[in-house]
Amino acid sequence: MNGDTLISPQITVRLMEHFRRRYADNGEPRDTPLTERELEIARLVARGFSNTDIATELFISIGTVKTHVASVQRKVAATSRVGIAAWAWENGHVRRTG
Repeated sequence: MNGDTLISPQITVRLMEHFRRRYADNGEPRDTPLTERELEIARLVARGFSNTDIATELFISIGTVKTHVASVQRKVAATSRVGIAAWAWENGHVRRTG
């Protein structure tokens, strides 16, 4: 609508998996500055979950999800959810399922 291109979450997941496979050094997750909960949130973001989906999956409020997403963005120096997803895939924290 504004000239932006939208990529569906499913396509984004496949793209990130492609780059992870192509550029991962040993396939092991790299060290992370995130707490376990933040890492869990990052993994779900990388799999294309919305804030509502994450809240439902983890039995937490949407406000709590937003707080965690903002914290993850800051810690991994991402400017968007796509940046979080890229960080998670690039660092081996997400594996393709199904």
